Amino acid sequence: AINRDILVAKILGYAGIPATGLIPPGMADSKSGSDFRQTGGDLVGPADGKKCLELLYQAGYPNEDGYPPLEILVVDGLIPKEMAKTIAEMWEINLGLKTEVKAVTYQEFLELAATGRYYTARQGWTGDYPDPMTFFQLFRSQAEENFTGYQNLEYDYWLAVAGKTMDSISRYKIYHQLEERLLSDLPVIPLYFSVKPYLVSPKLTGLTYTPQGYPLFQKARKLD
Repeated sequence: AINRDILVAKILGYAGIPATGLIPPGMADSKSGSDFRQTGGDLVGPADGKKCLELLYQAGYPNEDGYPPLEILVVDGLIPKEMAKTIAEMWEINLGLKTEVKAVTYQEFLELAATGRYYTARQGWTGDYPDPMTFFQLFRSQAEENFTGYQNLEYDYWLAVAGKTMDSISRYKIYHQLEERLLSDLPVIPLYFSVKPYLVSPKLTGLTYTPQGYPLFQKARKLD
């Protein structure tokens, strides 16, 4: 019941891409020149309010009167608050859910998230290194950064196997299975992939970018 296209257009001014999985574009896959996101395909579909209502019914909420109050925890800032307010509006319109937005300082956010004292929280992550493991390790049961509280022994096992597997084809096969498992259990809802907008002169050639979106000028040249 979350329209990612609206979030990207309305809140980010198109400085983002609607998420289609957990791992963003630009992360390499096992074969040279391949992209993990393209290989894995779309694992996150468009908003489906009808399906959400069916799941709520199955969970024991046959009508809007019985819904518990929800809260979205965010760091106090313009974009996080507007993002959360827009999501809250979508939930109310599509599902009848009443949702409050709780904005706190960054330090308060970390304390509440680390101790699990929240209903839902808006948070982002930038990969530390160009390998999908930088995202998957966040959901290991005992990971310090696992603010979701997600615990799955099978996930932990295959995560450890992937970390010890030297053969790239075998390792990335495990990676794709881990992503599918996470987005089936859904401890997180991927919203969007951030992008960095730049103004680039047509006279500048050879400019390349890292998977994180940072420009590399080693081969850049200015045309006369």
